[in-house]
Amino acid sequence: MIEEADDSWPDLLLLLEPGRLVVKKYSPDGAGQLWFYELGDDALLGFTGELLARLWERSVQTERFYFDIYGLDLDEVEPASIIEFPLLRFQPFRTPLWRAPTEYENREQPHNGESDAAPLEP
Repeated sequence: MIEEADDSWPDLLLLLEPGRLVVKKYSPDGAGQLWFYELGDDALLGFTGELLARLWERSVQTERFYFDIYGLDLDEVEPASIIEFPLLRFQPFRTPLWRAPTEYENREQPHNGESDAAPLEP
């Protein structure tokens, strides 16, 4: 089951009644981790903060949500356990709506109004 955690586990899982929160995190070295938190009554607060953080990380042209200033910051909470799993696909990330200029668009333009294109035939 852990071998397929990348596909079968959601990025955030809230178990409200027992007060547990499971957060899927990705490390730069290409491994995935499931972080299990025992938050009790603060589980919904932790879930909301992580959800807003995920929206900001993966959205383009949004303002940062400063919920962690007012709510629960999970970076300051020690997880109950951490389980590593292998990645089966690319990590989620922000994709800008515009693209980087291609090599053709970056090349030098001819000077003094001359064109490097072949002349049109009449």
